[in-house]
Amino acid sequence: MNKLVEILGIDLPIIQGGMGNISNAALTASVSNAGGLGTIGAGTMRPEEVEEIIIQTKAMTGRPFAVNVALSVSPHTKEILTLIIKHRVPVVSLSAGNPSPYIPKLKEHGVKIISVVASPKQAIKAEKAGADIIVAEGYEAAGINSSLETTTMTLIPQVADAVSIPIAAAGGIGNGETAVALLLQWLLVRQVSRWGQG
Repeated sequence: MNKLVEILGIDLPIIQGGMGNISNAALTASVSNAGGLGTIGAGTMRPEEVEEIIIQTKAMTGRPFAVNVALSVSPHTKEILTLIIKHRVPVVSLSAGNPSPYIPKLKEHGVKIISVVASPKQAIKAEKAGADIIVAEGYEAAGINSSLETTTMTLIPQVADAVSIPIAAAGGIGNGETAVALLLQWLLVRQVSRWGQG
């Protein structure tokens, strides 16, 4: 968690989901101002709509925030990525598609890359392409779900073993109890793994 918050420049290891077409500047800024990473979900919005929300968000917070681009959904992917660079948005979340073609140019401009994945194979590919953080999303998540139908509790340990960059969990985490359950599960898997090596 320390590495994740350090990379993103935030206080708490909480990343707002993209929520394409319904997230707005007030929500995004509120999450960022509270210490997490607020996220504008570009969804299928036109570039001028996304730009207006970016401008409004910047007026409401001086904290880092992200724009989520669902690659296979947005008809304006290239234009929105250009806006992210133009407005110096510090973080981009790339989901629902292959992030590899877009990462180099974004990295050239100092943008931190979050790649949303649904399998260890996708996570490895994203890490090799230059992603800074992986969001491993189980099928319980809302929005565009993977056809792999892997549960969050099953997916997180697999992805954690596959990559060396920080990962965040998404899908089915709706309250403090499920967040604690996921953390305890991860800790137990790690402990059992150490016993097996000893």
